[in-house]
Amino acid sequence: MKKYLIIITIITILTFAGCRSTGNSIIRTIEVSGSASVTVEPDIASFSIRVSEKGETTSEAQHKANRKMHALLSTLREADVEERDLKTTMVNLWPNYEYIDNRQVITGQVASQSVHVTVRNLSALGSIIDSLGEVSGITLNSISFDKEDKSEAEREAREKALAKALSKAGQYAGQVDMRTTLPITISEYSVASNPYNPGMKAMAYESYDMATEISPGTLTITSTVSVVVEMK
Repeated sequence: MKKYLIIITIITILTFAGCRSTGNSIIRTIEVSGSASVTVEPDIASFSIRVSEKGETTSEAQHKANRKMHALLSTLREADVEERDLKTTMVNLWPNYEYIDNRQVITGQVASQSVHVTVRNLSALGSIIDSLGEVSGITLNSISFDKEDKSEAEREAREKALAKALSKAGQYAGQVDMRTTLPITISEYSVASNPYNPGMKAMAYESYDMATEISPGTLTITSTVSVVVEMK
């Protein structure tokens, strides 16, 4: 007898797994999702530059790093990069060790600095990179592209994603002779990516004076919306 009671209980749970109960009424729901993407052109670029210098003393290493960073910042300011777009992200000082005769010996001091740069005039980006390249011994990390104001593209992607989700819900409901009503919950996830950004590339060696060519590519704004919709 107990086995029959257990089986009946399991069947009851499975029957109402896709339903919500409110008082004496049962609310049947369906959960679906929809995704949509909008492609826009980037209007800003960002990258970071790092300098690292070694000296016999901390003061000497710091002086060398300061001088080199000053040259980089001067180049950026001359290219009309605004102060708000120059952000120091790291200043480090540490001793440099080497192993000599199986002993760890201090052989000098190292000073390192990094600055994050945002360029709003993409047409000038190539010439800025060339100007920075005139300062030797620097590290320039990969360039990333973005759109400063993505609100309109995000709104469009959300609307398209929600429309797809609701259309899918209506399709499923129709296949079981039901119809959808108002959504009960809506959740959304958005992401912006620059998947096909080729970054910097060199032009053919047609002359000695060669400029850096920058291809910003496109930016894809993707929104995924999940909805729980009531069916009647």
